[in-house]
Amino acid sequence: MKLLCVLLLAVSANAATSLDVQIPIASTTGVAFNVTVTALNGGGTDTSYTGTVHFTSDDPKAVLPPDYTFVPADAGTHTFSATMNSAGQGVSTATHSITATDAANSAVHGTHFTTVRWNDNVVRKFALIAPTDVDRTVPFQVEVRALNVSSVEMPSYTGTIRFTAHRQETVPPDYTFTAADAGRHTFSITANLGDFSSVTVSDVNDSGINSDTSTNVQCPELVAMPSNSGPICPHSQALLFGSANLAVIGYSWAFFTPSGHVALVSSDQNTVGSPGTYLLTVHQSNDCFASARTTVTVHTPDTAQVTLSANALCGSGNLHATITNAPEFSSLNWTAAGGTIVSGQGTPSVEIAPDSNSTLIHLSLGATETSSGCDASRFVADVPVGSNVTTAISAAATACAQTTQNASVTDAGSGATYAWTIAHGTITSGAGTRTIQYVADGTADVILGATVANGSCSATGSAVVLIAENPQIIAQPQGTTIRSGGSATLTVTAAGSGLRYRWYEGRSGDRGKLVSSANDPSFATPALTSTTSFWVEVENDCGNEESRAAIVAVASAKRRAVTH
Repeated sequence: MKLLCVLLLAVSANAATSLDVQIPIASTTGVAFNVTVTALNGGGTDTSYTGTVHFTSDDPKAVLPPDYTFVPADAGTHTFSATMNSAGQGVSTATHSITATDAANSAVHGTHFTTVRWNDNVVRKFALIAPTDVDRTVPFQVEVRALNVSSVEMPSYTGTIRFTAHRQETVPPDYTFTAADAGRHTFSITANLGDFSSVTVSDVNDSGINSDTSTNVQCPELVAMPSNSGPICPHSQALLFGSANLAVIGYSWAFFTPSGHVALVSSDQNTVGSPGTYLLTVHQSNDCFASARTTVTVHTPDTAQVTLSANALCGSGNLHATITNAPEFSSLNWTAAGGTIVSGQGTPSVEIAPDSNSTLIHLSLGATETSSGCDASRFVADVPVGSNVTTAISAAATACAQTTQNASVTDAGSGATYAWTIAHGTITSGAGTRTIQYVADGTADVILGATVANGSCSATGSAVVLIAENPQIIAQPQGTTIRSGGSATLTVTAAGSGLRYRWYEGRSGDRGKLVSSANDPSFATPALTSTTSFWVEVENDCGNEESRAAIVAVASAKRRAVTH
């Protein structure tokens, strides 16, 4: 009975089925943290657990508790101390675990995980500082700086570094930092290939502590030398010639589009191209590249200057066309749709007769600019062909102010248009027809203008109509005394145009007896035997004026003439 109790007690003490391990979810290398282990029996704590636990971790550098045998005072739970000493590659974190296992029964165990970051007191990366651009074969300086995970410099670093060249660079040998470096040291590197240099520096004992740099490598000794056969004629292409000052193994041509895009057009040494800018890139076996531009320009040929004998052909007659700068051109060839070249084809001057019923001559010139060989053909002109039009204005030579007058032009045929202008008067009717009526305002001579058009042909004419003034007697006829049977000559002086004179016998205004209508300002009386009165009426188309009567007295020699 006593033995049985002892056996039952032992089974109860080792009845745990698993171990629960608790550690922080986050930790830092080199910093201790608590590990709590609890023996579980099903869902509860096995307070009587007295087994021995052994600790393991996937962190090979972890500092773990030694094996521990639980005692009744632990009541199934005990807390330990552990330290993680490694995290991820470089500056990365890593998830590590700690496992507690019953030494007597490995089936009884437990595991927990923590995310481990590197402590700021250790170097976890380098800064490799290098120029952006270097020349090939010319040594350049780089600086290596030791940094912690937070990118803070670590002056205490005394590790050994190693440079790795990825593109045949000349790099320094391994170097061990000293305290005098204070975490920084400068080295010399030489790029031996063109295009770019790629170098990595790493800690020889921990390759995860590293940095790399990429530097553009220029090759100033290599020069691309593109050229072209331009300037070129419009609508043609130029030859593009590629060369370099050194031997190269490849060429490429790219075209700069208007939008700024650079499009590859050829990988040949020489090619052809339209107007624009091209980029030639040459390539050597040492990865050296060089680029340069060449621009294909267009030569615009001079224009043949052509003068025409008329802008329109109206009525009979031919069109003449002449090149005024003819020495600049060759291979002349005229074409005249709607007309026939009657002379001068192939020369600088041609004569063209309009075809029957043609209303338009479409004249073009084929030519070559002699100096460039470029096509200088051009359209010259469309020359309308129509009927002859005249604008001789028919109007009275004189006109009276404020009286209606007529003016006209010759009928220009069906479809003709008529446009009139007037100065110092007003058109009262007929505007837009070939016959008008107008009234002069009397301020000055009337100037008439007419433009007649029929199709493409037109003509303009003008006429001046003088303003006729009303008659004005300036000097009255003077009476006189004559002997009986004698005759007297009476004279009137008047101003005005187109004057007409009528002499009457009697008092002024009495037209009962017309004695002269000879339109003469002077009148010789017949032989008189008695005193007689005479007067004159001066008139023109614009009006008239009556003179005073001149009395011709017949008396003795001592009597004198009287006028009233």
